[in-house]
Amino acid sequence: MCFGIDDFGANHSSLRYLHRLPVQTLKLDKSFVQGLGTPDSRSDQIIGAVINLAHALGIEVIGEGVEEKPQLDELQRLGCDKAQGFFWSEPMDPSEGPGWLEQNCAG
Repeated sequence: MCFGIDDFGANHSSLRYLHRLPVQTLKLDKSFVQGLGTPDSRSDQIIGAVINLAHALGIEVIGEGVEEKPQLDELQRLGCDKAQGFFWSEPMDPSEGPGWLEQNCAG
């Protein structure tokens, strides 16, 4: 059994989970992603360090809360594996998913 840690860096998430559990995926909290590229932000350094740590442990990293292209670009520059957020779509009904994928991911 493997685990994913959601909202890493917020609330009760902890490095202890990376040590104790067979974690496969780590989702960076959107508060860090939203701070990417802003003046006086340490988000770039924190996200880079977390990505490096996760990759050293064989853990995939997903950036949450991507709303703008520069945030996605910075996550990619830092080596983030995947991203999610309103940049692509707001939440939708599951029945809308296949049509959205057909329209936006063709080819």
